[in-house]
Order: sequence, then structure tokens, then C-alpha cells
Amino acid sequence: MTPDVVRKSAPCTTDVFGSAEDRRRSTEDVTDLHERIERAERRAEKAEQRRDDHERAVVTRARIDQVEGILMSGFGLEPDDAFDVLVWLSQQTNTELVHVCDDILRAVRTVDVPDACRDEITAVLDRLLRRTA
Repeated sequence: MTPDVVRKSAPCTTDVFGSAEDRRRSTEDVTDLHERIERAERRAEKAEQRRDDHERAVVTRARIDQVEGILMSGFGLEPDDAFDVLVWLSQQTNTELVHVCDDILRAVRTVDVPDACRDEITAVLDRLLRRTA
């Protein structure tokens, strides 16, 4: 005989995908993971930008130092005075400092060094190289 009373069961709180609470937590975990990944990607981009900026600064500083050396050698200036001249030129021409330096470097590279100077420089370099060998 079958009973006349149908039993009512409690509402189902689990299924093959777990409980509703488990699914909610899982969704929160995935969202948290995505946010952490996005933050890590932003940090990586910032680090790459800082590296690129640093590399650019090193190259720029080297060009400025080269021109300072040219001014010091050619005009007997102290390092600070040579830099001040470059800043003044930059301001007077409304040109970025590094571009002023690039212009000077291009001009210096196109100058022909007289044979007598070239021979003297070669002799000095030879003496220096023999000292270090």
C-alpha cells in the first residue's frame, strides 16, 4: 500500500555544482583573482615604463656629459659652468637640452681633425695603452 501523505522535503540546497554558497564563493574567488591579475599587469607595465625611462635618462645623460666634456676641453670650463652654458643655450633657443647636445655632437663629429692633432692624440693613446698593458 502507498501512503496517502506526500512527504514534503526541504528545498534542495545542493546540486551537482555545489551549494549556492559554494557557487557564490567561487564567483567571488574568480573575481578576486581577475582583480589581482589586473593589478599585477598594471604593476608590470609601470615597472617596464620606469625601466624605459631609466634607460632613456642614462643615454640622455651620456650625451650631455659628452658635450660638457667638449666645452670643458675646448673652452677651459669647469663642469658646472659647462652645464650652465648648455642650459643657457637651451633656454635661448627654446630647444630641449638633449637636442642642443645632439646638435653640438653632430657639429663636432663633422669637423676634420688636422693630421698633426690626430698624430698627437694617437701618440698619447699609445702611451696610455702601454701603461695599462
